[in-house]
Amino acid sequence: MERYCNVLSRFIFLLACPGSILPGQALLESEVSVMVGRKKADVGKEETAAEKSVRLAQQRMGNALKYIGLVGNLAGPGYEFTDGQREQILTAMQEAVDKVKDRFGGKSPTAAGFRLL
Repeated sequence: MERYCNVLSRFIFLLACPGSILPGQALLESEVSVMVGRKKADVGKEETAAEKSVRLAQQRMGNALKYIGLVGNLAGPGYEFTDGQREQILTAMQEAVDKVKDRFGGKSPTAAGFRLL
């Protein structure tokens, strides 16, 4: 984790201050691969569309499930919603899932937003 944080801070610094890069200071390809979640063994290997799809799906599904769980925490005893607000939350989540299903079925995406009334 410490190595990842060091690489991340160096990466952000180099992006923010491009004129400060001296010869030999650029990020190594192996360091960049840490940033995008690739293994050292895969450095220099071209990623196929299928491999990229799986890698991104795993990352994004992990994030999505985490945040759905956080929304679920709002059902706990420390929070209060009206029946209408609860229905809005659940409807918005269901609509988002339906849109994802549509996109995987080949339909065009539509804009999404949410505002609790």
